[in-house]
Amino acid sequence: LNAFMAKLLNSKGEKILLGTVLFDGDTTSNFTLNDDYSNYDYIEVVWRPHSTLGQCSDRMIPSKDSKMHLERAQAINGVTTVYRCQLAFSGKNVSLSGRTQVINGNAVDAVEEHILRVIGY
Repeated sequence: LNAFMAKLLNSKGEKILLGTVLFDGDTTSNFTLNDDYSNYDYIEVVWRPHSTLGQCSDRMIPSKDSKMHLERAQAINGVTTVYRCQLAFSGKNVSLSGRTQVINGNAVDAVEEHILRVIGY
């Protein structure tokens, strides 16, 4: 747990848990949160770039933007692959767009990213 996440109050001064699970599953498509993302100071997304790769996570500050860009790269046997996706948050709804793989510089549309969990702090 990072020091900036150890808050017990949200931006409205209301008590919250150290982390509130807003989504728990495994999806490659648009999904719905249990609460409005803007009620939190930080949003963390745990995701897997590809079904054969390990999990990773990224964070965003909802008060700064409603979009989050996910991107990871891997290199195997001289082939570099970049997995990209953008999440757009609107209330409880999250939509995924810009889903591409860039393989050695060539971009192709691909639905590879798995969203596993979203946590609000």
